[in-house]
Amino acid sequence: MAACAWNLRKWLIATAIFLFWQKVGLCMVRSRYFFYCTQ
Repeated sequence: MAACAWNLRKWLIATAIFLFWQKVGLCMVRSRYFFYCTQ
């Protein structure tokens, strides 16, 4: 049971990190487009 819970926690952390980096990547792409548009 403990191993199962640890596995679940590991997946949750991995998903959270993935979503976070996806959001960061989107912001970077948007800011890059914004800089291109303003120049």
